[in-house]
Amino acid sequence: MTDELSLERARELIASSVALERQEGIVMAVRGGFFSLIQPITEIAGNDSDDETRFLARKALERLSGAQEEHPDNVAFAQLSVEQLLAHEDPHARLTGLKKLPAPPDRTGRLLLLNALGAETVPQLIASMVIGLGRYANPEDISVIAPFLRHGDARIRANAVEALAMFEKEEAYRFVIGSMADEDNRVKANVVRALQGIGGQSLFNLLKMMAQDEKLWTRASAAYAFYRIKSPQSLVALARMALKDESPEIRQRALEYILSEKREGNPAAAVILAKLEQSRTHEEFVVAMPDDEAEPTSDHDYERLLASDDAAQRYIALSQLSQAEASVHASVLIKAFEREQDSFLLSMMLAIVREKKLSGGFEHSCRLLTHADDRVRANAVEAVAAALPAGASLDCLLPLLHDKYSRVVANALLALYKYNRIDAAGELQNMLAKGREAFKRSALYVISQLREQILVPILETLLHDHNPRVRDSAFQILNDYADARVSGAIMLLQETRKQIELEKSRDRFFENSLDRVFSGVLRLLRSIGGDSEIGTDRKIFKRNPQTERHALLQLGEKCLQNRIVDDRTLESLSSIDSELKHIEDLIGESAAKGCEGTVNEEASRKSEQELLKIEQQSLRHRREAILTFLAFEVYSNRSHLDARATSLLMADL
Repeated sequence: MTDELSLERARELIASSVALERQEGIVMAVRGGFFSLIQPITEIAGNDSDDETRFLARKALERLSGAQEEHPDNVAFAQLSVEQLLAHEDPHARLTGLKKLPAPPDRTGRLLLLNALGAETVPQLIASMVIGLGRYANPEDISVIAPFLRHGDARIRANAVEALAMFEKEEAYRFVIGSMADEDNRVKANVVRALQGIGGQSLFNLLKMMAQDEKLWTRASAAYAFYRIKSPQSLVALARMALKDESPEIRQRALEYILSEKREGNPAAAVILAKLEQSRTHEEFVVAMPDDEAEPTSDHDYERLLASDDAAQRYIALSQLSQAEASVHASVLIKAFEREQDSFLLSMMLAIVREKKLSGGFEHSCRLLTHADDRVRANAVEAVAAALPAGASLDCLLPLLHDKYSRVVANALLALYKYNRIDAAGELQNMLAKGREAFKRSALYVISQLREQILVPILETLLHDHNPRVRDSAFQILNDYADARVSGAIMLLQETRKQIELEKSRDRFFENSLDRVFSGVLRLLRSIGGDSEIGTDRKIFKRNPQTERHALLQLGEKCLQNRIVDDRTLESLSSIDSELKHIEDLIGESAAKGCEGTVNEEASRKSEQELLKIEQQSLRHRREAILTFLAFEVYSNRSHLDARATSLLMADL
């Protein structure tokens, strides 16, 4: 039944540089059951630059791979032992067995899991078993988990990285570093998290060896790890790779990492780039930037470097100070802290004040709460809370609950709640009322940190947010709350899972208009089978993509205008419209301020305006996507519309 023209058209759209056309191609692939497109859709699901397109691709993969199979009630497995469940032929029985496994450090559970993992074939279950095995942290299992880093399923590779990081051993980290060349974003994110949890000279030496390995992918992994470490030594190592590596690709990649550091404001990166420009050979660069340059050790050494006019020298001193003992060189740091002007270095100093809890830095940290740079203000909030002297007040943080930057608000909320100065639930509601996604995600971060019973109702609300990323984060945090036995969380999780069970899948429970197109497509395919109407429906995809998109948007707007729309889609669109109105107001307020204030304040205002415009554009695209899919579902099911709807939409249908 596959129409070759439609298959080729879907392939063409999926390869498009326009996000909306890629989305259209994905929908067409599901509608036509084009299983040959699973591979390019998989690449989009892991690497596409557009959030909505990645989300849509993952839903498409689940439909195309048959992940929506029916399964029997778990009650049927209630009488079976864990061992019987894990060996059962039904994958849902094995899933039930996983949930019943004894928790670490129980040896029996580990042995059962090892046996089950060796025989498992379902990717979702393999991924869960790999994580479960990692929680036992038995060194003998490193060699069992490592091969899954090469598995064809990205979920399994990502879970294998996460599991290996749980061992906290060098042998496991070697395998983790080797996965930095993985193309899947989830795998990359887990690798970065694992490497950020370790440090020290041993890791650096390991990476230096990897940078000289004969395998290209190993050197690429080392370059990326050096970039993520963000230290003076790692910048020098990247520069050497940029000069010396035999591969043009690795040399270019190393150079791009240094340039990225420079764009972030790192003064040492600018110095490294200047030395690279002056050095025609690797040997000349080694002379200019020796690897074994003497590190500062005394107060005099640090005082000299921190007083330097060269920001790179100050950066080197701060990098070393961040690794020193809390009481060592504290007075030197505080003096430098009070005269520093560079925003990047101020952020570093504030992080040191926070980590070392240096009470001497409290007053200057307070002064930086009004700094023009968002990152400085956010770090200043954390430093003030950490360095708070006995008897001092945190009232200076109260105005920051209304800051324009979500991370500042979140940090202030956490600090003030710790000292019982605010109503956390009320302030979180204020954050959510701003409507912007950044504030919702920051609110979720706060909720994840506090784990309080009063926040469970807010989590329940966020479970039904129109944004899929917000919903998924809320569901993950709810699981954490339940694991921590937070009052009310277990009952809410049970109710949620019960609804998921009734819906036959988690995705359909968290369904929004972006998801619902697929269920509509499947219903259409089931209902019409081989009916000649298929040919009629496919005509819509054979026109110019821009014309088709315009027609679908027009139909979607008319459906909305005439209330031919379900309540949940209407709620999602209303929420987006509210957010758009709020962002338009914020842009207007920012523009009305004109050019008042200092150069830094004006730059900050311009930056904020650009961020607001980006978020505004993202919301508009999401609204158009929902309307497009609403129109597609209405068009696909037009034969089932009632007389009123048919009459109102006749011209567009």
